Amino acid sequence: MVGSVSPALAAKTYSDNGDGTVTDPTTGLVWMRCSMGQTWDGVNSTCTGTASTYTFDQANALTGTVTFAGQSDWRVPNIRELQTIVNRDAFDPSIDRSAFPATSSSFFWSSTNLSYDLSSAWFVFFYDGYAFGGNRIDYHEVRLVRGGKTVGSLLAISPLASDYVDHGDGTVTHTPTHLMWKKCAEGLSWTGGACSGVAIDASADTAAAYTGTFSGRNDWRIPTEAELLSLVDYSVNYPAINSSFFPGTSSHSFWSGSSHANSGSFQDWSVNFGDGSAKPANRYSGGSLRLVRDTQFDGSPSIGGAEQIIGLIGFSSNTLAVGSVTTVTASGGASGNLVTFGSTTPTICAVSGDTVTGLAFGTCTISANQAGNANYVAAAEVTQTIAVAKLSQSISIGTAPIVTVGGSGTLSAIASSGLPVAFAVTTPTVCSVSDTTVTGLTTGTCTLTAIQTGDASFAAAPQVTYNIAIGKVGAPLLQGWNLLGNATDQTVTVGALFSDTAQITTVWKWDATKSSWLFFSPSLNAVDFTTVRSKVEQNQLVRGGCWLVLQVIGLQGA
Repeated sequence: MVGSVSPALAAKTYSDNGDGTVTDPTTGLVWMRCSMGQTWDGVNSTCTGTASTYTFDQANALTGTVTFAGQSDWRVPNIRELQTIVNRDAFDPSIDRSAFPATSSSFFWSSTNLSYDLSSAWFVFFYDGYAFGGNRIDYHEVRLVRGGKTVGSLLAISPLASDYVDHGDGTVTHTPTHLMWKKCAEGLSWTGGACSGVAIDASADTAAAYTGTFSGRNDWRIPTEAELLSLVDYSVNYPAINSSFFPGTSSHSFWSGSSHANSGSFQDWSVNFGDGSAKPANRYSGGSLRLVRDTQFDGSPSIGGAEQIIGLIGFSSNTLAVGSVTTVTASGGASGNLVTFGSTTPTICAVSGDTVTGLAFGTCTISANQAGNANYVAAAEVTQTIAVAKLSQSISIGTAPIVTVGGSGTLSAIASSGLPVAFAVTTPTVCSVSDTTVTGLTTGTCTLTAIQTGDASFAAAPQVTYNIAIGKVGAPLLQGWNLLGNATDQTVTVGALFSDTAQITTVWKWDATKSSWLFFSPSLNAVDFTTVRSKVEQNQLVRGGCWLVLQVIGLQGA
């Protein structure tokens, strides 16, 4: 019944994102393939379970609260967005079943209130695509959406006045769809500033036969249902259209050229311009008519070439760090011109060709543009964001200083980033820290934390906590002392070596079978240690093994 369709409103093939979502290439909208309450089965590419139902307020409360496919900006679509996935060439359900498997032929909420009754809201009946209003307390299903790009106001509930070009001859062009419309309904005459006369009241078949010549053009036709719906302004009613550009529009049903998918129903699709509802009507009943024509290639200076649309921007890697790169891609429109990329956040990221480089922590915004040619206007700019993360770093602790009460030592630590490391103390009664200097206040364990908080390029390093001993003053510190040596059985007088045998706190034993020193606990049992310690305190060690005694100052306490 219809010879041509606006490309912006034509049937489409959805892009499967492989994660339970699909992208509409004509709008940029990303849809959940399953209704809320159902579960995506990626193995069998279907939705399982039963869809949940919600009141209007419950449905809209889902916006921003659902995380799916790694995204958390899901929302309830407005009435215009919801109707973009209606497939009126099918019924029961009226949707692309490959893109949206296991969809029920039920009512689905939009996020749009009725302009004339705030107790009611818009929904779509996916048995056949009927869109109308109902009570907000009714329970219906929900399908969530995210993203999208503005094509003029094609996705907005209210078309912008700036989207229309008035040619002053009784015609107006809607630039988002590139369709030229008669300002007057059929039967009315354009008088230079108004539409006068009586509009026709014709059957669908009669309406479809209307053509004629107007404003020097003879290719007028009946619009499709989607094209006719693009004129609806859901923010006003009676009539639900911009009356400045379409004066004298009645609040009646207007025929489209779209037949109902159920041929046995003897129905065709119409739009009621009282409230903007899309509904099937008996094709033998009466209705009004507004004609349309395509402008894609007529070269009119006021209109330009056909519209072209850039697809969604994608990245080879969804993670980008400072100093790292990712590749950006986007499909172009029909002009065939190169899609060019740029950064609208030049302090965060830079673009060279299709390579994006992270410069600093933050949100990087990439723009995509495509020039036009003789047949196509330049594509509307599309943007996409990607987070630039900071680089990770770690801390390595240097050799701990030897500190006594009242004394000090220098702390050392290195961050892998090369940034300076700060120190904090968690035992302020035992020790204090100033910059990299630790001072002993009393004997005991001094617990320190090494900190590197990061900068514009590096994230904060994991903090490292470690201990050093604060020892007594006066006793000499020896890293180790072999009281016997490795080959002598001479008794050694401990008192000749240490002024205070109580300073001896750590005893080791040489184990020839393992060729290593064993610490007294847990390597040595309590009997061994008691024996060794007793001999040490008696200023002698007996023959029978090679014992090593270490003095660690302060571990005996004050």
